[in-house]
Amino acid sequence: VASSVPVEFWCRAREAVEKVRPGCIWLAETVHGGFGQFARKSGMYSANDYDMFQAFDMEYEYDVREVFDRYLKGETNLSNYIDVINFQECAYPANYIKMRCLENHDQPRICSFVKDRLSLTNYTAFLYFLKGTTLLYAGQEYMEDHVPSLFDKDVFRREEDKDISPLFAKLYSFKKEVLSHEDHFKGRAEDANHIAILERDDNRMRKVGVFSLKGMSAEVKVDLPDGSYINQLNGNIVAVADGKIICD
Repeated sequence: VASSVPVEFWCRAREAVEKVRPGCIWLAETVHGGFGQFARKSGMYSANDYDMFQAFDMEYEYDVREVFDRYLKGETNLSNYIDVINFQECAYPANYIKMRCLENHDQPRICSFVKDRLSLTNYTAFLYFLKGTTLLYAGQEYMEDHVPSLFDKDVFRREEDKDISPLFAKLYSFKKEVLSHEDHFKGRAEDANHIAILERDDNRMRKVGVFSLKGMSAEVKVDLPDGSYINQLNGNIVAVADGKIICD
């Protein structure tokens, strides 16, 4: 866990590695915010995520993970989670990169919380739209809800009717071709219907994502001129009228 080692060491290590293997990408497994607080209270060293960017190109998003987990459990609202993602935009260096995920080897499967395919599609598209790089965990493409052992052979199930890898491929192309790391990000939520409205803007093109995380339909305000737009996921026409769209 990179946060437990002094940042000065990582800076020196990066300089040394660059001499023999230039161009490496440095990824830090940083810690949950709650653990960082506990460490400091206990007198243990724990570097904060801002300082870690001195040495690393990319970091885990554990600084906001606890809020996401509480949202999944119904313990907080969606706005709180969107707010902490917005805070990352002003708290970190302009070129910061967070590694985004719905699940990983240390976290519960997203399908242990999200049971219907429509909501899962929205969560997955939401993940790819976030600023940063996207991490997929083995079995996620088959809607796996079983957390495998880290130490024993534990092969995930491949049920063809649960194969959502074509969705991943389409979202990957969109992220690669349309979204830019130079984008400015901001988001908000309509808590009553569990709908996230995210914007990315590089001052040349604005991209708006509307994600219904509980599969609910509602009229949603969007910061776009009235007119017709193309839904990049399915090719359907989306009409904006009076600054609103129907999220169906």
